[in-house]
Amino acid sequence: MAVPGRVTGPQVARPIRPGGWDQRLPIQPEALARLTQAATRLAAAHGDARPASAAAVATMRAKALEVILGYGPASIASRPVYAVAMTGWFESYRGGPGPEPLPHVAPYLVAVFDAATIAITDVSLTNNDPRERLSRLGPVAELKISPDE
Repeated sequence: MAVPGRVTGPQVARPIRPGGWDQRLPIQPEALARLTQAATRLAAAHGDARPASAAAVATMRAKALEVILGYGPASIASRPVYAVAMTGWFESYRGGPGPEPLPHVAPYLVAVFDAATIAITDVSLTNNDPRERLSRLGPVAELKISPDE
């Protein structure tokens, strides 16, 4: 007999009502496969086709940017996203103001993907390990990055 309000069966991130999103549950297998493919392409595009590790969590964009990248809250339109953190050796030829030579290199690549389209909304290289911060957002799923797929 089902108990109202009790979750049974596999727990996956899913809409909880029209326009709502329950990011406290693990990422759906279908979304995880698409996200893994997108993360694989992103890692290769940033110079490391075989990162040592990759993990993802379902969350809201404003929360991901605040917790992982340190952006101010409420300044960003929020929508469901997947935040991904990868460990490896990454490079970027996108430069900002300042005298730093290109490419920028760092051991961590953080990306935010729109949950509906898996389009990249935000990318950053960092020297600070984002994995602990990623776990503050919800259940973390390990991604199996394989450049051969």
